[in-house]
Formats: sequence, C-alpha cells, structure tokens
Amino acid sequence: FVDLVTAALYRAYDDKADIITISIGGAAAYTEDPRTIAIQRITNMGVYVTVALGNEGEGGLETVNMPGAAPDAMGIGSADSTYTLRYYIIAPDGSKIFYDPGTAFDPNGGANDGCITSNPSMNGTVVLFTYTAQDICSVGYRCNLAFEVGARGCLIYSLGLTTEGSYFIPTGTISLADGQRIISTVAANPSAIYTFTNLFGLSSMSTAGTPSSFSSLGLTGDLLIKPQITGIGGMVYSTISVSAAVQNSLPKPYMISSGTSMATPYVAGTLALFLASIGNPAPYTVSGYAQNGQCRPTFSLVKNIFQSTANAIQIYNSIVFATSAMQGAGLVNVYQAITAGTIFSPSELALNDTVRRATSYRVSVINIGNQTAIYTMSHSGAALATGKATGDDQL
Repeated sequence: FVDLVTAALYRAYDDKADIITISIGGAAAYTEDPRTIAIQRITNMGVYVTVALGNEGEGGLETVNMPGAAPDAMGIGSADSTYTLRYYIIAPDGSKIFYDPGTAFDPNGGANDGCITSNPSMNGTVVLFTYTAQDICSVGYRCNLAFEVGARGCLIYSLGLTTEGSYFIPTGTISLADGQRIISTVAANPSAIYTFTNLFGLSSMSTAGTPSSFSSLGLTGDLLIKPQITGIGGMVYSTISVSAAVQNSLPKPYMISSGTSMATPYVAGTLALFLASIGNPAPYTVSGYAQNGQCRPTFSLVKNIFQSTANAIQIYNSIVFATSAMQGAGLVNVYQAITAGTIFSPSELALNDTVRRATSYRVSVINIGNQTAIYTMSHSGAALATGKATGDDQL
C-alpha cells in the first residue's frame, strides 16, 4: 500500500500535475514514511499536495492518517455542507418533511433487553417512534416488533442520530421537530394524509459550516499541526465511478457521501482557482526562474495565504470556536485568499514541548495589498484540544 501511493505520487508529478490530491490513507501518528519524502520532493518542485486526514474523529486526538500527516502536505479536515439532497414526505398542508432511509438491520446481530415485546395492532400503518442515544433497545429491534404486528413502515424522529433500520420493513429518520409536528397534526386530525415519495429535495443542514463529527483530529505524534485547513466534506452530492454506481444500484454516477475524502478535492479545487487567478505559473518556476517574471508561490507561502484567510468555525450548537486540532486554521475561503491584502507568516505555530521548546516566537504581519493598513490585535478563545466527551456537543 505504501509503495503504491508513493509510486502514484511520483507518477502524478511526472504526468505534470499542477496539484495532486489524495483521498486515501491509513492510521499513523508519526511522519517518518516514504510518502512523506515523496511529498516533500514534489512540493519543493512547486506542485501542491492536498491529503485527506481521515474519518476517525470519534476516536479523539491524534487520529490523523498518513500521508495526511506529512509536514509538506496540506492536511484537510471536514465541515458539513450547507444543503444536501434528501428524500421527502409530503405533509397534509403540502410542506415537505425530509427523511433519510435506514440501512437494513441484521437479524443475527442481537438485540438489547428491556424493550417492549408486545404492541397493539399496527396493521397497514407506518409507525412513528422517538429515539435517543440513551435508549436501551435498538431501532431495528423496535421496528421489527412493529412489523410483527402488521406495520408497513417505521419512521424514527431524533436529534440527528444515525440509525440502523429494520430488516423487514422500510425505515427512515426525520428531525425531532418534524416528528413532533406530525404528532400534533395527527392529534388534531387523525385522518391527515402523509405521502411518502422517492423524490429528492434540497434540505438545509442543521450542522452547516461546523466541523464534521467524523473528521480526524490532530495533532501528529510529534505534535505538528494537523489539519492545515478545512473543506466541505459532510453530506456532499458528487460524482462517483460508474462501477460504484452499479454497486449501489444508482441510475447515474452521482451520490451523496461524507468524509475528508470529499473535503480534500474541494480544497484542491480552491487551490486551482487561486493558481488560475495569478496566471497559473508553471511548477518549475517556484525556484524563481520564469521568462515572464511570473513565478509560482512556494507551498509555504500558499499555506500562509490560505490559512491567513480561512474562516474560523464554531462547534455545532455552541458559540465556541472549534479547536485547531479539529479545524486547522478554519474553513477555506478562496475569494479571500485571492483578494488577500494581509498574510501572517508563519500562519501556524507547532509549539512542541520537548527538546525543541522555544520561549518566544516571531510572527510577521505582511501587507501584500496596495494600500496602507492599520492592524488591531485581539483574541478569540477556542475549545480545549481534549478530543470529545459524551453530551458536550464535541466541546
């Protein structure tokens, strides 16, 4: 695996790629690796490399993957999309209630004890259950019980929890607010009709622009900053291979997916826009040689520009900024990167706490605009870099 990725990096460089993006990797907290050397050599030649950091964020700190942990790679974290496509139910008033189909429940997977084992007749109905993370029985088990007494479908309303559905009947999830709205509507009008569709609609994301729960956290094992920056990777509608479409029984090669693997090409695209805005100078000109005097910025300079202009993002359902171990410098903002009048150098400080500990650090504020600027320094605190704990909205 390591040798294949290393060979692919060199092949992409030989094929004259301007930007190389990698959405593959494996667990490794430290950066000693052949891929690290390959990325260093390639970036020194003026080709930028973006790498997905991984989707092990639930494991807490230092869950970054290699080669994303490589010092000369732009390691990418994920934030959730503003909108996504979801199936919807048509309510009696014509409004849409968005839902997510559940995956099939494995009947051999066992079930929790303590759940209700008998229900009134539900013949021909779609049952509506509430669900919380503290429940002592699974959604699949509960919906299977509903099937045994005649239910044709099972709908779960919760605070955004991902659930495993029934093996026997269709299962889906809706928001807590929509579930409560259905209950109040049916209580007032028991004959109200809700129509399930297989149509997609544009649904807003409650977690839009906040760090994705799955996004791997830094630092590296030797306390280097990761991620460098964050891109949109949660619930993204994008292209897939024709083979993947066939495997997922999709009529066209598009699907909604989540992961730092989605966020990374997003950031690579912003780098391409940045290069286009400065005339796309060839990689070899990074050394300073160009007949027209137009040279490609070094990776270090590009990193400074993009990190200096990123937007710091908050933890979901909180006014606190996410730790830099989760978001890096923040959500990429390519317009601000292209029009930047100020950059910081260096744009990140890896403090370390062993033999390389420093007592002071120098950060330069550089005016790259064409006007005199006045700067005022202030401080906005962020969450402690302690990973996540249950019930604290990832704080």
